[in-house]
Amino acid sequence: MFQILINGKAYDMEFAENKTSADIIHMLPLKLSMQAYSDIEYYAELPNRPFFDEKAAVMQANEGTLMYCREYNALVVVCRNHHDIFREVPVGRIEGSLSWFNNTMHTVSIELREV
Repeated sequence: MFQILINGKAYDMEFAENKTSADIIHMLPLKLSMQAYSDIEYYAELPNRPFFDEKAAVMQANEGTLMYCREYNALVVVCRNHHDIFREVPVGRIEGSLSWFNNTMHTVSIELREV
């Protein structure tokens, strides 16, 4: 079982089944300070570059998902559904609502961990 803490609030998380997710799981625990991008997502550069699983890559970003963006070596928390300009790999899904999301926050702190 995995959790993501967003500004100290814990949410259960389910990782996707692909090679990119598997590489990111090997980086756990991860603590990142994420920057807002518009009002659609937060992103932070990862400490290592995971394998980019082309077979799993998509251009549709769905609210509540974690994505991996190869162009910026970034983990992305998607806050609103949108069509992305990059092909990104879905890494996982955050369980429950994104009640923490407030489009006035410029940064959020996250921690990904196995529990």
